[in-house]
Amino acid sequence: MDIEAAVHTRWATYAPLVELVPAAKFVTGTLYDEPELPYVSLGVEGETPDWRSSDGEGIETALRFSIFDSDLGRAKKIAQRIKDRFDRKSFAIRDGNCYVMQWTNELRLPGEDGVWTVLVDYSCRQAA
Repeated sequence: MDIEAAVHTRWATYAPLVELVPAAKFVTGTLYDEPELPYVSLGVEGETPDWRSSDGEGIETALRFSIFDSDLGRAKKIAQRIKDRFDRKSFAIRDGNCYVMQWTNELRLPGEDGVWTVLVDYSCRQAA
């Protein structure tokens, strides 16, 4: 299971997140037909060599959750639930584990159409 699939699985099995954004409205990549608000898109922002140890090498994967909602309060609540589920957590992925997934940044952007975009960034350290 790759990092995106692992994150989707963890999302779909966490009721506090699913109550706010059902798994069907949590997608990977770019949306061309926007679903009803709120919805969340997951993007992999890049991978970089990160560390070496006697056990081998590791990479760091940058992930971004993009939350779209007309209700900023609800969008902030979704961001907090994402943090509750993923921040400083470890879980299995393809060929190993995400040793630690850690929050790195959050940005709130108002849209001209009244839709807020909340960007929540994470890094995931994993074995190479």
